Amino acid sequence: MGRDRKCTRWALSLRMRHIAIAALLFVTCIRSHAQHSWEIGKTETLWRQRYSNCDYGVYILLPAGVVAHGTLPPGPNHGVAIRLPDVGSTSEIDVSKADRYIWTNAEYNISDDPSRNSTLAVYSSLFIEGKQGTLTRESSRLGSLPATRLKLIYKTSNGVAVEELVFAQRADIVYELGLKTTETSYQQDVRHFEELVKGFRLGPLPKGLCSNE
Repeated sequence: MGRDRKCTRWALSLRMRHIAIAALLFVTCIRSHAQHSWEIGKTETLWRQRYSNCDYGVYILLPAGVVAHGTLPPGPNHGVAIRLPDVGSTSEIDVSKADRYIWTNAEYNISDDPSRNSTLAVYSSLFIEGKQGTLTRESSRLGSLPATRLKLIYKTSNGVAVEELVFAQRADIVYELGLKTTETSYQQDVRHFEELVKGFRLGPLPKGLCSNE
């Protein structure tokens, strides 16, 4: 009888340890999931609080309530777009049809000459391609990098459009943050754009595969 009680106590103790371990693993998984700044949707990856791009060594702090829209894995992760004026929208965004949005991009330099002047000329040309309007240029910064800021105001069939681009070069990588909006909405939308520019941060460049955890 005593031996049966000992066996019962031992079995209960073992079972409680298994339950405790399972509970610990469950809590750990929940905490790990909560640390993700991204969410996989049906057609997009949605980012909150922070957009990370370990492939190009950059991340951008997202203001509270802002949702950034990116490609689904395993598609290339070059950047994200943010809807304007509803920056918290989780509906799929199609920038080819939108008049107001913010976008980011990171890519290897496409200019034949990697010098700063050549990069400036190539990316400025791409920015104004096919548009006739008033262009202004000034020095700026993206994180710790010296940057160039372009602003283009031009007429469209729907009214006057305003586009801005801030871009910088790091080794053979070019980082871009852009804004497209209307003249009447510019003052409202540029505030969101400035927040994204201020939230730009550089991280280490990857050595092999990396993770955006």
